[in-house]
Amino acid sequence: MREPNFPAAQEWGNYEFLPSFLLGFHGCDATVGEAILSGEIRHLKRSENDYDWLGSGVYFWEGNPARALKFVRERAEGGKNSRGQINQPFVLGAIINLHRCLNLADSSAIDQVKDS
Repeated sequence: MREPNFPAAQEWGNYEFLPSFLLGFHGCDATVGEAILSGEIRHLKRSENDYDWLGSGVYFWEGNPARALKFVRERAEGGKNSRGQINQPFVLGAIINLHRCLNLADSSAIDQVKDS
């Protein structure tokens, strides 16, 4: 059986990343949440704590708005798990595109980890 003609290697880049979206929820103060929704501020400030699980960045709870609310209520009650004052707990929802996320279920990603 003859192998079909496949596109050149550079054209395979179209299939390197599959579309993948998830719903994420971020607990913050209402002033920050409202400012994001109104467009007054465009980006959340990234966390820079030593104890951040995956390094600096903005953290979202995947598919779990109740957990984001619990997190921000704990902060409002004086919890020391993040910076910033919480006067009124607020949960922001976001559609997150995982297009360039390191997917360790993909063999090419495992090779990337080995190489680095």
